[in-house]
Amino acid sequence: IPGDQFDTYRYKISVAGDYHALGAFLANVGALTRIVAPVNVQLKPQATQGSAPGERVDRTRQTLDSEFQIQT
Repeated sequence: IPGDQFDTYRYKISVAGDYHALGAFLANVGALTRIVAPVNVQLKPQATQGSAPGERVDRTRQTLDSEFQIQT
């Protein structure tokens, strides 16, 4: 996006991992030397495959799918 003083760039990213891993990734993005901001963040539980119907899911180890854009 062209601007008067600077241009803005956006990149679409998808990341999968547990809650804490995604938090660490986003914290690392925020710690970059260049100003980079995650926008339009969407989190959803990853679909589990191969589980039997009615089987309990261990939510403490559940993987999340995230989709967002980073803007710089």
